[in-house]
This record gives sequence, C-alpha cells and structure tokens, in this order.
Amino acid sequence: MLNKLQNEVPSASWITEDTKASLLKPCADVILPLTPKDENIMKRMIDWVKASQDKEFNANNILTEAIGIAAPQIGENIKMYYILLPIPDKNEKIIYYEHALINPKIIGKSEQIAYLKKGEGCLSVTNHPHEGLVPRSYKINVTGYDYLKRKSNFNC
Repeated sequence: MLNKLQNEVPSASWITEDTKASLLKPCADVILPLTPKDENIMKRMIDWVKASQDKEFNANNILTEAIGIAAPQIGENIKMYYILLPIPDKNEKIIYYEHALINPKIIGKSEQIAYLKKGEGCLSVTNHPHEGLVPRSYKINVTGYDYLKRKSNFNC
C-alpha cells in the first residue's frame, strides 16, 4: 500500500503526546489555496497513516497503527485531518476508503454513542493509559474542503 513517502520517513517522534498544552488550544482555520507549509502538513499526515498501516514498513511496530490523524497530533494547530480506512469487501479483499478534509465542520451527529472497549484510541495517548471509556457519537456528518478532490463542501 505504501508507495513512496512524500517527505521524511514517518516516526513516532512526530506525534504530540496528550500531556502537551498545545493539544488543548483552539485550532486555526486553514487559508485556501494552501500554502506550501500547509500542503506539507497534509502530506506528512498522509504519509504517517499510510506508513502505520504498511505491514512491511511497520513490521516492527515502530508506529502505532492508525486509521486517521489530525494536524494537532503532529504539532500543528490547524483544522485538517486525514483518514485511511481499510474495509474488507465481500471477497475479503481490502478496499481503502480515504479522505482528507481541511476546515472540517461537524454539521450533524447521531444520538447513538460508541466507544472502544480497550479504551482511548487516540495516537497522542501514549505511555500513560487513561482509564475509562471515551464516549463519542456513533456517526457524524462533516463538511469541509476535500483535499484529495480539491473541491469545497465535501460532505460525509
């Protein structure tokens, strides 16, 4: 799955731990068109998630496997995220659902709540696990600028 990394090789050191105050600060909107710096931030997030899921690259589990990452998790307090979700089809072949949003905004959410049985699934929660469940909406509707298709008002 991992073809060629856009930037330097992803490493665990890219991840901002949850003890950092920067994760509690509000994120800034991203100005469009993207600056080279913002373009690089998105490429780094894409590289990190793809590398974390690449069985050959990540054979020694140097990265925590992830389906998504947000810019604050790599130390950039701006509104963008990337998701790469492997979904098996009816023949058990893996199909990848991928999307990257800039300036995402939640426009709807389900009343149903979900959580991970193992606890927090955030990449920024590293060496010191937090006890208890983290309730989240089961489904959300999000709108924003679709980085991969380069168009506004993406809805999912």
